[in-house]
Amino acid sequence: MAPKAGRGLHFGVVVTLKEMNGVNRIDDFIKLCMVRGWLVNEIDVQNQIDIYNKAEEEIVFE
Repeated sequence: MAPKAGRGLHFGVVVTLKEMNGVNRIDDFIKLCMVRGWLVNEIDVQNQIDIYNKAEEEIVFE
Protein backbone atom coordinates (compact mmCIF):
# COMPACT_ATOMS: atom_id res chain seq x y z
CA MET A 1 0.00 0.00 0.00
CA ALA A 2 1.26 3.48 -0.85
CA PRO A 3 2.43 5.58 2.13
CA LYS A 4 -0.06 8.36 1.35
CA ALA A 5 -3.02 6.08 0.65
CA GLY A 6 -6.22 7.48 2.07
CA ARG A 7 -4.90 10.97 2.81
CA GLY A 8 -7.35 13.66 1.84
CA LEU A 9 -10.21 11.16 1.83
CA HIS A 10 -13.17 12.65 3.67
CA PHE A 11 -15.94 10.44 5.00
CA GLY A 12 -18.69 10.40 7.57
CA VAL A 13 -20.52 7.78 9.56
CA VAL A 14 -24.11 7.86 10.73
CA VAL A 15 -24.80 5.73 13.80
CA THR A 16 -28.19 4.89 15.22
CA LEU A 17 -28.19 2.97 18.48
CA LYS A 18 -30.95 1.07 20.21
CA GLU A 19 -30.15 -0.76 23.42
CA MET A 20 -31.97 -4.05 23.92
CA ASN A 21 -33.23 -3.16 27.41
CA GLY A 22 -34.39 0.33 26.46
CA VAL A 23 -31.51 2.11 28.23
CA ASN A 24 -30.28 5.20 26.37
CA ARG A 25 -26.53 4.76 25.94
CA ILE A 26 -25.91 7.40 23.28
CA ASP A 27 -24.08 9.69 25.74
CA ASP A 28 -21.67 6.87 26.65
CA PHE A 29 -21.07 6.15 22.97
CA ILE A 30 -20.37 9.81 22.21
CA LYS A 31 -17.93 10.11 25.12
CA LEU A 32 -16.04 6.99 24.02
CA CYS A 33 -15.78 8.32 20.46
CA MET A 34 -14.47 11.65 21.70
CA VAL A 35 -11.88 9.92 23.89
CA ARG A 36 -10.55 8.26 20.73
CA GLY A 37 -10.19 11.71 19.17
CA TRP A 38 -13.16 11.40 16.83
CA LEU A 39 -15.32 14.40 16.04
CA VAL A 40 -18.93 13.84 17.05
CA ASN A 41 -21.80 16.01 15.81
CA GLU A 42 -25.35 15.29 16.83
CA ILE A 43 -27.95 16.30 14.28
CA ASP A 44 -31.67 16.85 14.52
CA VAL A 45 -33.13 15.15 11.44
CA GLN A 46 -36.35 17.18 11.49
CA ASN A 47 -34.31 20.39 11.59
CA GLN A 48 -32.27 19.23 8.58
CA ILE A 49 -35.49 18.44 6.66
CA ASP A 50 -36.92 21.88 7.47
CA ILE A 51 -33.74 23.59 6.25
CA TYR A 52 -33.75 21.55 3.03
CA ASN A 53 -37.41 22.32 2.34
CA LYS A 54 -36.88 26.04 2.99
CA ALA A 55 -33.88 26.09 0.64
CA GLU A 56 -35.96 24.45 -2.12
CA GLU A 57 -38.78 27.04 -2.00
CA GLU A 58 -39.42 28.93 -5.20
CA ILE A 59 -39.02 32.70 -4.96
CA VAL A 60 -41.17 34.83 -7.24
CA PHE A 61 -39.95 38.39 -7.87
CA GLU A 62 -42.54 40.93 -8.95
